[in-house]
Amino acid sequence: MKKLIDYILVILSILVSGSLFYSTYNDDLFLVVYFLFVVSILLIKKRLIFSKYFFYYAIISLSYLFIHPFLLNNLSSISINFGYALKILSFFFVISILGYNNFSKTYLDIIFVLSCLIIYLDQVFLFQLSKPLPGFLTTFDKNILFENYIFFAKLTASLSYENFNPDTFIKNPGIFGEGGLYQYFLNIALIINLYFYKKSILSFKSVILIISILTTFSTVGYVILITVIGFSIMSESAEKLRKLKIVLVIPSILLLLSSGVITNKLFNIDSTAFFSTQRRILDTVIDSNIIKEQPILGIGLGNIKEWQSYSAQYAVGSS
Repeated sequence: MKKLIDYILVILSILVSGSLFYSTYNDDLFLVVYFLFVVSILLIKKRLIFSKYFFYYAIISLSYLFIHPFLLNNLSSISINFGYALKILSFFFVISILGYNNFSKTYLDIIFVLSCLIIYLDQVFLFQLSKPLPGFLTTFDKNILFENYIFFAKLTASLSYENFNPDTFIKNPGIFGEGGLYQYFLNIALIINLYFYKKSILSFKSVILIISILTTFSTVGYVILITVIGFSIMSESAEKLRKLKIVLVIPSILLLLSSGVITNKLFNIDSTAFFSTQRRILDTVIDSNIIKEQPILGIGLGNIKEWQSYSAQYAVGSS
């Protein structure tokens, strides 16, 4: 029973930090229910594992989230900060209930099983599986429908679940709706496996996680993966094993960098991936100028109007 509760807590934490990444109309309701569930377990738990590091982090973050809107006189961001505050407080309670070591092990187990179950399964098939789940968990964000906070499809005038083309090129989103988000959870699990449990890059869990990261087709995911693998090779103490890894891994990295996933985003001006990359570069230019002019307080979360004024000034507009 105790282990089951541990898994439920970590699964909910993963869903809250991943599938509820977007700010949508049902998020606060879900977060409140999640928070109350965590508090109830906290009250039942007889012995808590207190961590000063996570406590200080929670205090600093919560203080910032509550004070910041008043310092900027931007009270509209309070509603956005409320969701972030609930997440931070809930995660601190979860760590206090499970302890860092137990949380890390449980997290790795869950992400590994998830990787084994959905290494590039058809997204439409996954959506069909999610249909029986409660409808009140469905939410919208702009042109995206999040079905039960787990599976999604983009909705436009010509694209919906009814006419979704199964042959459409899609990334592996796991249960997070987007491959670029899923890769973060996979890379964290890989880092835990390599550095916390001291497993080899060629171990079964590591290989499965690496394959899953590759199927996300995320450029950032690939960059993180290459960095993690590079550090893993260089930290290997046995010289012969290090050479073997270099022989196996270096050609794979070069192949990865020369793949269409990377080259389309950087060089193919006719691809939508190239446009997406250019847009993000523009956004980064805008953000860097905001940081230069507002280095301490910034402009606040959700302050779209002021961000657009910077956008028009520094990048002639962006998305």
